Amino acid sequence: MVKILGHRGARGLWTENTLAGFRNAADLGVDMVEFDVHLSSDGVPFVMHDALLDRTSHGTGAISRHSGEQLRRIKLRDSDETVPTLDDVLDLLAPTSVEFAIEIKTNIDCAPYDGLEAQIIAGVERRGLLHRTWILSFVPDCLERVRALSADVGLQACLWRQQADQQGGLARALDRLVGIPGAIAAVQEELFTLNETLCFSRMPAERIAVGINNVPSRLQYWLNRPVRHLSTDRPDIALAMRDEGRDASEY
Repeated sequence: MVKILGHRGARGLWTENTLAGFRNAADLGVDMVEFDVHLSSDGVPFVMHDALLDRTSHGTGAISRHSGEQLRRIKLRDSDETVPTLDDVLDLLAPTSVEFAIEIKTNIDCAPYDGLEAQIIAGVERRGLLHRTWILSFVPDCLERVRALSADVGLQACLWRQQADQQGGLARALDRLVGIPGAIAAVQEELFTLNETLCFSRMPAERIAVGINNVPSRLQYWLNRPVRHLSTDRPDIALAMRDEGRDASEY
């Protein structure tokens, strides 16, 4: 059965990367919840997609130029919440059965945050959640650093066309991932569609996923393909299709 991943919680339904959105996604019945992590200026992991505060909050500038205390006071747009910490999200979802898909982001200069991988691993280990955790990145070097820190945490490479091209093409990118024990390739839907035979020839089905799609006809297509999971902003539609309970406004 293809697992359903709620992208940024489920940003097609609720405000992205909010505790309310994560809670609602878990209640909806998703198998996995994805969210993004940056570091504050004093080394506290916070959950937000962009390196800049401006788009999704009433703050401005880089997350990395604000202290944890400052970020905890910044209100999110379209929400009564402030920017959540990684600890906030882990504590909220720990009692559920959902898997965590934690994307390690880069700073505004595209440089990695020093020590972020170790902080994430420590946070999930403290709560006994390592077996439910996947660490995501668009940067293969990041995944290799994570695997060096932990042999047990799940890994997922986000392979969009740009990232594949930077590695010399999709075939070479997939071949590199095969060499990282247990790493999953989450391939951009459009790229996957054009290269489906190549993808399945390079990676076993249990190590390949598709993201991100919200079009009902394409969701249905991938639910019938041998992929591990499907990432979507509208997990309600994907779940209605997969579990045949129908609703989600009948797509």
